[in-house]
Amino acid sequence: VIIVPLVVVLGGDKDPGTTMPSTSPSLQPSSSPSSSPTSIGLSEILQFLIDNDISKAEDLNQVGSPQYRAAEWMADVDELNLDYNIFGNGQQQWFQRYRLVTMYYATNGDDWLICGKNSVSCADRYGDWLVPNESECEWFGVGCNAAGTVTSFTTVGDRQSEGNKLNGTIPEEFYDLTSLASIAIHGNQLQGTISASLAKLSDLTTLNLHSNRFTGTFPSDEFFGVSTKLTLLFALFNNPKLVGTIPSSIGKSTTLQRFQVANTGFRGELPEEFYEMTSLKRLDLRYCKFEGGISSKFDQFTQLSTALLSNNTFAGNFPPLTNTAALKTLALEGNNFEGTLPTAFCQLGGLDDLFVDCDDLECPSSCTAKCSCKLHSDD
Repeated sequence: VIIVPLVVVLGGDKDPGTTMPSTSPSLQPSSSPSSSPTSIGLSEILQFLIDNDISKAEDLNQVGSPQYRAAEWMADVDELNLDYNIFGNGQQQWFQRYRLVTMYYATNGDDWLICGKNSVSCADRYGDWLVPNESECEWFGVGCNAAGTVTSFTTVGDRQSEGNKLNGTIPEEFYDLTSLASIAIHGNQLQGTISASLAKLSDLTTLNLHSNRFTGTFPSDEFFGVSTKLTLLFALFNNPKLVGTIPSSIGKSTTLQRFQVANTGFRGELPEEFYEMTSLKRLDLRYCKFEGGISSKFDQFTQLSTALLSNNTFAGNFPPLTNTAALKTLALEGNNFEGTLPTAFCQLGGLDDLFVDCDDLECPSSCTAKCSCKLHSDD
């Protein structure tokens, strides 16, 4: 009997060298309850996001996380059929779309007052969110340039003073919308820290985050080191648990018109470079923890109409003002100023209201009609 060995080769046409293992972490079981991706497309997208450092593996591994839900929406719901694997405009739009969807889920978008899934106040006035066959530039609050790149994000509708009930934290993916020039997400219930990744948004002209619940330290050094285009507004006021200082790099913001950090934990002395923001029209530092003196360079704020410095621990003599002809309101009470205000204050023709502590800082007799005297011990 002759036995002839039979060798069977399976998959002989496949080149074993065509697929290389990824150096990025692959999808691994999460410590949180999770399940396998529900489609091949989702599994591929999740791995693509990890391999290209679009989102963190630990976030994508957690079923129900904003990142996972956004990837799931892109895989199973989105109808634009953008190719995320091929570099080009389609891929960039895919990334942009994914980042916005992540922001939606991270801030409880289903319950937004305007254009959330459960909202009834959208269709007639605004564009619904997460419409699978429409550009993300049509969604409420998203503004794009002619090339379709997101340049603004707002959560306010017709009533500018009201927010949109955003509740959650700003995801890291949002800061990768690096062409943003305007962010207006004030009057919401946003929590957590403001990431140092905010410094990626070097084209910002407006940053309005006031009246939320942010905590931690604002990344002042990183942000003001690159944000030289701030023009209209920097507003963080009414975030009482948000702390920070004003760095010397703020002097680069020479075109900024409104700087408002009242009722926050901002503290420390004002650097000399602060007075280089000579385009300021409104300055609001009330109810913070600022200290030290006010520089004679304050007189460089020639366009300033409102300066609210109340309820800090500023000290010393307030400098003479001769060039601030636009100044209408100056509030100094609740500090440790002393002495007598220079008579030049009375010559500021536009000054309507001057608020001081009458037991520490004396108004010139010729200014009594403009000066409101308040005992330092008063609330």
